[in-house]
Amino acid sequence: MTDVASSFDIDDLRRRVGALKTHFNAPFDFGHGIVTRSARVQRRFARRLRLLQIPADLTGKSVLDIGAWDGFFSFEFERRGAKRVLAVDSFTWDETRAWPRGFDCFLLAREAFNSNVEYRRIDAHDLDPAAIGTFDLVFCAGPAMQNLWQALPSERRGGYADDAKSLEPQVIEAVRGGDVIMVKGSYGSKMGPLVQSLQRIYARATLEQAPAQG
Repeated sequence: MTDVASSFDIDDLRRRVGALKTHFNAPFDFGHGIVTRSARVQRRFARRLRLLQIPADLTGKSVLDIGAWDGFFSFEFERRGAKRVLAVDSFTWDETRAWPRGFDCFLLAREAFNSNVEYRRIDAHDLDPAAIGTFDLVFCAGPAMQNLWQALPSERRGGYADDAKSLEPQVIEAVRGGDVIMVKGSYGSKMGPLVQSLQRIYARATLEQAPAQG
């Protein structure tokens, strides 16, 4: 993560982090012994970063982080030089919920890191490409993602299926050597077998095997 702003009052930061301790998802290390999660969680997130194979240099890139929660990946993209990072979330940023207070965690980390990451509290289904930009191809699985799929311009629609298993052959057919792929899903989305299939086909890719979520 980026360094904590020099002007930040450390005692105040310690107090504010303590008040949100049970709401942080990411293992932020703010220095001065102020951490948000255990060493085990820190190792898990480090493994995720290796698995995702995010380029070390994102200079000049614009990155959209959907489901940002407390912004771990948003701030990491910024740290790697992205010129613009937009973090979006709805569920964990819903202030009517007692838990998780993801938006408060995000804002605190953003302030502490003196970050320029942009943010919008919006559901993924309501994202407007005209407002946030476009991407090469998007693949969606599951009824909950159908509205997002339908909102995409036709030239950005990589494939849609009712579940991850049905989506798999569409992804396999579209992928070519040298492509960069990001597979993102919740624990219930069963994306593990899709990742395993890609790893088998492109066996020479230097990916770390992560436990598949069945």
